[in-house]
Amino acid sequence: MQEGEHVSGGTGLLKAQAICPAWAFYQYRLHARALKSPVNGLDAMERGTLVHGVLERFWADRRLSEVQAMPAESLEAAVIEAANQALAAFNQERDASLPEPFIALERERLRKLTLAWLREVEMQRSMDFAVTAREQEARITIEGISIRLVLDRIDTLDDGSLVLLDYKTGRQNNYRNWADARITEPQLPIYAAFVLTEHDVAAVCFAQVRIDDNGFMGISRDADVVPGAVALSDTKGRRIFSEADFPDWPSVLAHWKSSIENIARELKSGEAAIRFEDEKQLAYCEVLPLLRLPERQLQFERPELIDGMMREPD
Repeated sequence: MQEGEHVSGGTGLLKAQAICPAWAFYQYRLHARALKSPVNGLDAMERGTLVHGVLERFWADRRLSEVQAMPAESLEAAVIEAANQALAAFNQERDASLPEPFIALERERLRKLTLAWLREVEMQRSMDFAVTAREQEARITIEGISIRLVLDRIDTLDDGSLVLLDYKTGRQNNYRNWADARITEPQLPIYAAFVLTEHDVAAVCFAQVRIDDNGFMGISRDADVVPGAVALSDTKGRRIFSEADFPDWPSVLAHWKSSIENIARELKSGEAAIRFEDEKQLAYCEVLPLLRLPERQLQFERPELIDGMMREPD
């Protein structure tokens, strides 16, 4: 790659490189893409986009204490208004507008999901905060590679420290890899270690917004910053971030910086091998057929067969 070259894909590029370098090469350098399967209504990504849109609009100019003090009727009205705004904006960007009956069904889904998230998770937080950034975009350069990223939300606590949040509507949200040499969920670590270096970051968390399984998942500097996040010094935190490797919070941030820089250098050098630790990590890979995994599996199981196929005929 050339110095300062921009490769589309943002943090998805570094995620793919960390999981399987060939994935990053085919999808983000050669722009290979899977054809979308048609669905009735909206697919999972579009539904997730709507959830992001509702929460972005709901938390505009609001503090937790204000939300906790809202009467039930006012809270529900605010959620419905946010849902209406998100649906209207979403509909304007589509080639074909959604029919009103479908919009009504989607509005009800968003109302139930958002109210459950607010009441069961957000309103149970003990530390007051103001939402000071929503869908914040940043453009940075890591080892000469230009990266664009968008952070879903930043909460500023009363002491001025920050909580970084990334909304997730699926189930495969793994923050444990943040202690690994190859960070496969790099967006929040990048924001903490590269973008907000002059700020006091107290926690980085996934916000898993689901009806049946909602809550925060992540790591915090101290206990009780965010419910559901493990504190670095807790027993659970130390099982993930060993004290030998991560004696304090600054060492976690330093690890994130060095790990992501290593992946960026690998990407810049042109590393594009088909190698990965767990095939399950390729669940969302759009170029899976190009990786030819069945052939690789056959090679490991029946090397003599592959050798025979490759040998020149007599």
